[in-house]
Amino acid sequence: GGCGHEHGGERGGERGGERVSSSSAFRDAMEAALSSVASGRGTGSALYGLPSMLNHSCDPSVDAAWTYGDATLVLTARRDVAAGEELRIS
Repeated sequence: GGCGHEHGGERGGERGGERVSSSSAFRDAMEAALSSVASGRGTGSALYGLPSMLNHSCDPSVDAAWTYGDATLVLTARRDVAAGEELRIS
């Protein structure tokens, strides 16, 4: 896209209990969960319907961050968001 950054790839913060905001971090967490289930060490895995419906924008309204090692997605508004307005991530 023409918004000055690559669409995809590694973007985001630190690991080790800190939030990271990239699709590859989510993929890493899912692969680790699936691996632990296959070896008998884990308790399961999940699909996330709501986060999969967030759309990309070069001017996003929210930041999305996965808590590494957890299945929690945290959305933080970058600006005031009107009721009914679509939430968009970078």
